[in-house]
Amino acid sequence: MARPSSILIPIGILMLTWSTCSTAAALSLEDRFQQFQEDYIQFKKTVNEKEVTIEAEQKAKDQQNSKFRESLVNKINELEGKVAILESQLHQQDQQTAAISSINAIPIDVNDTKHQSRFINEMPSSCRDLKVIGHTLNGLYSIIGLQAVETVYCNFNKQLDDPDLENWIGYQDLKTRSTYFHVQKTEKFSTVDIPIPFERLLLNKGGAMNLETGIFTAPVTGTYFFSFNGVVQFELTSAGELSEFAVRLYRNNQEVGRSQINEVNAITNINYLMPITLQSTLKLKAADKVWVQVNRGPVYGYLFDYADTYSTNFNGWLLEEEIFDIENVVHAQLDSKY
Repeated sequence: MARPSSILIPIGILMLTWSTCSTAAALSLEDRFQQFQEDYIQFKKTVNEKEVTIEAEQKAKDQQNSKFRESLVNKINELEGKVAILESQLHQQDQQTAAISSINAIPIDVNDTKHQSRFINEMPSSCRDLKVIGHTLNGLYSIIGLQAVETVYCNFNKQLDDPDLENWIGYQDLKTRSTYFHVQKTEKFSTVDIPIPFERLLLNKGGAMNLETGIFTAPVTGTYFFSFNGVVQFELTSAGELSEFAVRLYRNNQEVGRSQINEVNAITNINYLMPITLQSTLKLKAADKVWVQVNRGPVYGYLFDYADTYSTNFNGWLLEEEIFDIENVVHAQLDSKY
């Protein structure tokens, strides 16, 4: 590229010549020479400064362009890597789809005692699935059951349609989270038609129990066990008058269990207390709510508690989690076929 000085210098000389010619009549030869020399020095200084500025700007642009090119190269390499991964995943998915199609000829029957091939979320649900995807070593394997992980013995020497290919061993007690609680009361309580609140928290693994509201919220779908116990004290009643006190277990505003005490000729005595208990095993869906509330007759009765008695206890825990919902998947497959 032509240097700016090679272009600007002739122009400057012409300008200087014009300037000296225009003032020739007024200046002597020595004065004109000195003026020409001063103008030339000033002009050269200006040109040099311009060259430095242009070179600095060009260097900055070159560095910026270099960084931009490097960024583009890195982005292209990253995209090429992602494309390669997607192509590999697509190829693997095509292979699995072909494998599933090869065994879909076996009818799907929800009531079949043997596991049918399902490949739920790319996980095998039978010895057939395991054999199709390449397993050859006989032994114990974990598969997807209808609701939980199950253990089966696979004899891969058998054919896909041989009933002895798979022998069921049992369930695996797997839970995605621990859930159990134990709460207590430290004061008397008789308010009806609201969940019983609690004041003392002993256990709340998983945080499913709300101490203040007394409501348990199921974190996962599964089977839960609940237990409630307390002691009841009645006010004094007239001869022949019936006293009633009940606790009810609710699931989503629906009563699912009750325990009740009836007393005739009740007396008010701190030493005269009657136990009340309630247990229940419930199948809950995630976000279902469970609580206990009081129901009593016209005669006043209450759960008897003080700060250090801890007579009223409510506890529960997750017995078995339903990790899979295979029945709905199978029914959906049947509906799609018919």
